[in-house]
Order: sequence, then C-alpha cells, then structure tokens
Amino acid sequence: MKPLAMAVVLAAVGCHRGGGNAADLPSSCLIEHDGGVTQCFDDIGSGAKSEGEKACGTMHGVHTFRAGTACPTDGVIASCTKASGTELERVERCYRDEAACTARCAKGNGVLNKP
Repeated sequence: MKPLAMAVVLAAVGCHRGGGNAADLPSSCLIEHDGGVTQCFDDIGSGAKSEGEKACGTMHGVHTFRAGTACPTDGVIASCTKASGTELERVERCYRDEAACTARCAKGNGVLNKP
C-alpha cells in the first residue's frame, strides 16, 4: 500500500474510533409534577446514557429519559453539579422549590449555582 493510501486508511480508522460512543452522549431525565417541569438531571461523560437511564427509572412522578438531549435551560431557578470533573458528571436543574434544591445539593456534596 502506498504511503498516502495508508495515511488515509489510518485517518479514517482514527476518526471512526474518536467519533464518540452513543453511550457517552449527554442525556437527561425530565421530571414533571402538577402539569409542569420540576426537576431535570443532565448526565455528562462516560456512560451517561446507561447510568442516566438507570437513575431516571428510579425517579418518582412522571419522568422521561431523553438520550442525547440536554435539560431545558428556560425557567431554571438553581442547579447543582455533582461529581464535577469526573468521568460521569450529573447536574440537577431545579425549576421550582429553590429551598429543597439547595438542601438536596448540600446533602449530596454538590456545588450550587443560581442563574
């Protein structure tokens, strides 16, 4: 094989492997009560899809797992980042009850952010 052809093949293989695993795409779990969104959890990093789907299945109320879709940002009153800088980061976005969100964040050793 000629050097140029070999370089093209190696580049194609490298791009395919680096293209991202579907399991690593960000995912979210949208939770609704009383006709509106109350919380949403974004999972980001290695295993986001599988871990996010498992966690979403344990949530109370009406919950929807959304692979490859981030939480809505409109209406967020506070957010809590847990496991920042690790292989799997989780961000809880709160749309109601800021006090409860703050308490959950403190209990989970998260970092609270307010817009």
